[in-house]
Amino acid sequence: MQSYVGFDIGGTSMRVACITNDGINDVHKIPTPPDPEEGIRALTGLIAECAKDVPLAGAAGGFPSVIAEGVVYRAPNLEAWSGINLAERLSKEIAAPVALHNDADLAALGEA
Repeated sequence: MQSYVGFDIGGTSMRVACITNDGINDVHKIPTPPDPEEGIRALTGLIAECAKDVPLAGAAGGFPSVIAEGVVYRAPNLEAWSGINLAERLSKEIAAPVALHNDADLAALGEA
């Protein structure tokens, strides 16, 4: 069995959901740090919690910004995060592939 992680980074909080073949398991929510380095550390810690018992196959999530090829562009609520290749950084930290998209685009896809 493998695990996956779904995450949402918002202007005020970030959420991480642990997903296995059994469905969505634990969901963790913490305040979003305005500092991206602190935020990346916090997010990778939550992801590691999800993968502590089951190998992590990958992660996917949303961010409130224009996203292109994993890079955060113009994040109005989290300006310090602008310009960071968040998908690449997270992928290196968790040693698994990471997909990153605009959070509203993901919400629309989910509704469809």
